[in-house]
Amino acid sequence: MIRFLERFSGRTITLLYTAAAFAIGICCVVIFVKININSEHNDECAWLPVKTNDSLIYITRVKPGGVTAMAGVQDGDTLISINKKRFVFGQAMSLINQVRSGSSAVYHVKRGSTELDLNVRIIKVVNPLWIALFIMSMAYLIIGVVAIRSKPKGELQQRFANYCFATGFVFTFAFNGSVRLIAGNIPLVQTLIFISAITLLIYALPQQIQFFFHFPVRRKAADNVWLRRGLYVLSIFTIIGTFVTNIRFGSHQVEVARIVFAIMGGLSQILVISFYPAGLFTFTESYFNEIKKNERRPLRPILIGFSIAILAIIYFIVIQVSVPFALYTKQELLLPVILFAAPPITLGYAIFRYGLMDISIIVERSIIFAVVTTVVAASYLLIVSIFSTFIGGVIAGLFGLEGGFSNNLGVTIVAFVILALMIEPIKRKTEDWVAKLFYQERINYQKALLELSRELPGLINFTQIVDALSVRLRGTMHLERLAIMLNEERFTEFEPPELHENALPALGDESGSLFDELQQQKSPLYIEHHPNPVSKKQRDENIMHEKHIVLAVPMLVKEEVIGVIAVGKKRSGKGFSQEDIDLLMTVASQAAIAFENARLHESEVQKQKMEDSLALARRIQQGLLPKSPPVVHGLDVSGVSLPAEIVGGDFYDLIRLSPTRLLVVVGDVSGKGMSAALYMSKIQGMMQLAAHSFTTPKEMLIHVNRHIFEGMERNTYVTMVLALFDTEERVVHICRAGHTKPLMVTAASTSFISSKGLGIGLTHSTTFEKCIDEVTIPLQESSSFVFFSDGLNEAINSKREEFGTEVLCNVVNVFRAFPSQTIQDNLVQAVSEFRGDSALFDDLTIVVVKVTGTETNVQSDEPEIVTVNDGV
Repeated sequence: MIRFLERFSGRTITLLYTAAAFAIGICCVVIFVKININSEHNDECAWLPVKTNDSLIYITRVKPGGVTAMAGVQDGDTLISINKKRFVFGQAMSLINQVRSGSSAVYHVKRGSTELDLNVRIIKVVNPLWIALFIMSMAYLIIGVVAIRSKPKGELQQRFANYCFATGFVFTFAFNGSVRLIAGNIPLVQTLIFISAITLLIYALPQQIQFFFHFPVRRKAADNVWLRRGLYVLSIFTIIGTFVTNIRFGSHQVEVARIVFAIMGGLSQILVISFYPAGLFTFTESYFNEIKKNERRPLRPILIGFSIAILAIIYFIVIQVSVPFALYTKQELLLPVILFAAPPITLGYAIFRYGLMDISIIVERSIIFAVVTTVVAASYLLIVSIFSTFIGGVIAGLFGLEGGFSNNLGVTIVAFVILALMIEPIKRKTEDWVAKLFYQERINYQKALLELSRELPGLINFTQIVDALSVRLRGTMHLERLAIMLNEERFTEFEPPELHENALPALGDESGSLFDELQQQKSPLYIEHHPNPVSKKQRDENIMHEKHIVLAVPMLVKEEVIGVIAVGKKRSGKGFSQEDIDLLMTVASQAAIAFENARLHESEVQKQKMEDSLALARRIQQGLLPKSPPVVHGLDVSGVSLPAEIVGGDFYDLIRLSPTRLLVVVGDVSGKGMSAALYMSKIQGMMQLAAHSFTTPKEMLIHVNRHIFEGMERNTYVTMVLALFDTEERVVHICRAGHTKPLMVTAASTSFISSKGLGIGLTHSTTFEKCIDEVTIPLQESSSFVFFSDGLNEAINSKREEFGTEVLCNVVNVFRAFPSQTIQDNLVQAVSEFRGDSALFDDLTIVVVKVTGTETNVQSDEPEIVTVNDGV
């Protein structure tokens, strides 16, 4: 049924349930009225058959002061005839039922040997059980309609309405002869209503149990398909068994009316002792075993109502056994049976009072709407009467029926249902008018939501979002306090915005905190005050309590709480209704998306600023490198530095000390990125000063290490190689501080220059001096020196293979006769081809110095770049 209704809109579902309740309610009213009209008469005494003669009745238990006693009848009299009509025992009751209530019947009795004619005034029997069943049925129908009108698409509301309607339907048709009372004496109509009633009863019986699989908590039984099927099978067998039993003991002539009467009589007893009590037992078991003691208060009225009903039934059974004729002789003993109607009343009270199913809001509106529409409904009663008469006449004409059909109650019910469908548009307009008249607050809420939904998507500034929320919520809900708190971890770069004059401290999201509770619950949380807090959550709640915050509503993005909307009391002093909560939750969802968009936008802005800053830093860093090689007698020099990221930690410098002396500096700061670049800039400046202050590379490195060791982080160091070329002395002095070994290529050999060295910044000056050596190498004409960082030989490709020193030597050997620029460019090209699509793993720096024997750098007419394979 629930899945079937998913395809319909909320308005359609409301209409279907309302029409069903209307039809059942009409049946209930009609049956109750007719039962009282056609109810058995009473002479306030008990009858027993005379064993020796079935045509005589032994009168006993004459009620003192009753109508029989007032007529002079005494216990032990034998009743011979009523109104001069003789009878058998089973027919005597029909004789007094023919007497109008308040009139007298002539009892011809025999007392000893004397026969007497006594006038006994006949009165009606009012059965308290009928009254209880009527009240119960109508109460269930009313609260079921209210529930489904509050939230038509809600699963729990639909199940509750199914339970209420099913119970109301069952107890409506529990009256003996209910089908005949509705359909009249026409067999065809009786058959149709009988088949419909049996079909609905098969569905209705299990609903009295299934609802309590979902309320007050969802039980495992709710997901048990076989259990649900078993309930329907039991329902079918119950009805079929009753049907067969009544046929067996009924008349051999199968009459529809007789079968209907028998089934309904037996079925009412079976229902009371099976499905309905089983539902009550299921609720009771959930109450004691599934609900915590501190959460039982809202459910306690329901349990009390069910307990009263059970006690009323037990009391009824006891009275029936101990006082068999209590209905005729001691009716006052049966009055407590009316308490059988307690469950729907206490159920409705608990639901409306404690908002168990979010339907308390609809109650007030339903009452107002009922008052307004009563006048409208009354206007249609006359139309219904005319309409039903017209339909009855048409049917009678089509089927050739004579009399009675136009006033048949079944036709009247059909007319009512058709008319209810016809007047739905008018009812809807009336409801809208009532909403505008009495529910301006709801309209204001809808307006505020509409305005926020239009405004928030266009806001990318945190302050603007906060201002918009403040204006809409505080103005619409009339709040005393409102604050927005954002998750510190997610919004690390933003200050938590505050909306009221008392600053609300940001709450942490550690385990056990209020944020953690909201993350788990993902629903609004009322703030409580704890005089002696023992948990982080209670501590946070106390902080909010001090700032007059009473409700915290989480802002969720993909099930993660990114912030909280904290609100104070309403200025009116009223509590927060479910409608208020729904508004806050909806706003919180929209606000969460707006804040997240603002965060992403701000992050993008920050990222762009960082990229611009890095681009500027790159330009500055590139500007610190030599723009062109200096002119030194007898040397051809070139250099390049390629950072792995926007900026890098590699650097080189070519410092001309004199026309014949050149200092080559190649360094590599550990790590990559901005931190390495900053150290690089600092050391490069220090090298410029040291180059003009000291005469040897070793002295220069010792000076730099002495001044940078104390200020450098321990996890950072610098490798460096210095080469002081002196073309006048025809030597080069090389000192290496942990850097990669330079490559020297001469006409006779290719080799790496080895010397002891330790990285700058790793140790103090004394140890550093002991760990570095300076070597002096004679310069040979046409020899080449290649200084490089480990980003060259350790470059890797997609197969995780290194470029290596062997390929490096091969490339330099191939182009040893070419100018330094050509050697450098082909090294860069070879590494690029080797890497392929792989990104540059580390900064790459190359400086090539070629000894020419001339006074200026040599410029060659040869091609600058030649493609080299890995195997060169």
